Amino acid sequence: MRKLFIAGNWKQNGRLALVEGALQTLSQQPEAMWQDCEVSLFLPYPLLDFAIDKKQMSGLPLVIGAQNVSAYADGAYTGEVSADLLAELGTKAVLVGHSERRALFDESEPLILEKMKRAHAAGLNVVWCIGETQLDREGGQHFERIRTQLVDTIRALGIAALSKIVIAYEPVWAIGTGLAASTHQIQEMHQYIRDLISDFDKNIAEQLRIIYGGSLNRDNIGQVLMMPDVDGALVGGASLDPSHFVSLCHIGTEVNKKLES
Repeated sequence: MRKLFIAGNWKQNGRLALVEGALQTLSQQPEAMWQDCEVSLFLPYPLLDFAIDKKQMSGLPLVIGAQNVSAYADGAYTGEVSADLLAELGTKAVLVGHSERRALFDESEPLILEKMKRAHAAGLNVVWCIGETQLDREGGQHFERIRTQLVDTIRALGIAALSKIVIAYEPVWAIGTGLAASTHQIQEMHQYIRDLISDFDKNIAEQLRIIYGGSLNRDNIGQVLMMPDVDGALVGGASLDPSHFVSLCHIGTEVNKKLES
């Protein structure tokens, strides 16, 4: 069975005090939770070094990740942060392709591909976000949108690169809106993604973790994680409350135990 993956994306939120509070809450959780669940926090750049130091002192098996990465190597790119520098800091993972980066900063598929190449070369794990807009879904183009985002990038990276990638399906219309896709819609798309990847390599498709992101909380995460092709969650607003975030991890591990029994 694929190991549960729960990630918190703080977006442009958080201060040093929240990092301390989150790590303190996480350090109080039983070892069993960490054995059953891979937990990650994706933080704003200025918090990374502080969080990595605190995490190392605590000994927690927590993954600290960045929310973005440059598509370029070192050079005259003011405001950018390279994958190599993130790796040198001790960052273990990056988010790439988040819907807010696509919509607000006009990130294209070719740019996202370059970011993934840089992250891969630096040894960083990637949470690769893909998803469709409301117009795509209403027009019956949601599957084609996902195919477009996936296929060309996989061909360019090589299928073996997926061993260090988690795919996060995030329907744009369910991000930060309070709306959540139905469990049927979620499972249908996750299965479609896995089937697409199976066309490249069945073993990799079976091992690949595909997580869901879209207005998740205590009330709905259990039902979502019951779906057979949903392997975890990318959590936004709820991850800013450490106790709420930890409760999602525990709900997830309980769901996995039920599925295994």
